[in-house]
Amino acid sequence: MRARKLSALVIASVCFASTLAFQLPGLKRGRDFMVLAQHPTNVEVLVPDYLTRIPIILGSSSATRKMIIAEMGLRYRTEIADLDERAIGDRENQSPEEIVTLLGKAKADVIMSQLKPEEEAEGTLLITGDQVVVCEGKILEKPGSAEEARSFLQKYSAGIPCGTVGSIVVTEVASGRQVSGIQRTQTVFGGIPSDVIERIVEEGEVFHTAGGLMIEHPLLQPYIRKIDGTIDAVMGVSKMLVRDLMLQIWEEDSSSSEDIAAAGGGDAPFVFPGRSAWRWPLLSSRVPEESGSAIV
Repeated sequence: MRARKLSALVIASVCFASTLAFQLPGLKRGRDFMVLAQHPTNVEVLVPDYLTRIPIILGSSSATRKMIIAEMGLRYRTEIADLDERAIGDRENQSPEEIVTLLGKAKADVIMSQLKPEEEAEGTLLITGDQVVVCEGKILEKPGSAEEARSFLQKYSAGIPCGTVGSIVVTEVASGRQVSGIQRTQTVFGGIPSDVIERIVEEGEVFHTAGGLMIEHPLLQPYIRKIDGTIDAVMGVSKMLVRDLMLQIWEEDSSSSEDIAAAGGGDAPFVFPGRSAWRWPLLSSRVPEESGSAIV
């Protein structure tokens, strides 16, 4: 009797998963559009095999961004945009989302002007983006001095939440077609000892990171109290968002493209909703903006 009940439960679970695959937007049988795991300490996103064969130009020198793109199995080379980031956007009157999108597109423009599309491999995509840290309603840039870096870390130590707002911009090199999206997270630290803060400032890496925010730093990890969002998004690149934007350009299935566009494609940035994306073990790759709590 117990074996029969167990068999019935397994069959019911399989049927439920099958039904879910038909009902959730963007999920289809026989296609790897499903997130395996999505939570703050382990981000695994299935990427369709054909996307891994597309030549990628990564418009970033960040070691962290390179690592995340490599983890996705994407083939890439890097190109750097030489521009004054602080001169782009109005930090007093524009939202963080507007600023990072402007910066991501400005980097793409600079790199595109340096390329010769006819010399690039067919189907090449350019991936650019930017990220800012927002704390107490203010955008925190990369620390300009030891004193400023120390003040940022002391705020985090006091338990003041710090959010990240990042953009991803994907440009098809040959046609110039471009799509963009936004990723948001929030991190709360607590009780970072003063000697740890001093060691981090002395190391110097903090001066190369917006807001001095380095959740991957082994000295800071013990003092992380909470992360709303995924760790890859905090570190600068949401794998799910990169994949979805690549699909928006390359997916041959028009219905899937319509799902993506309906969630905010085209000129209107798609907003990756953060925490809501890892609440369930089985998810659609497409989560509408209104279903998540956007954290700024």
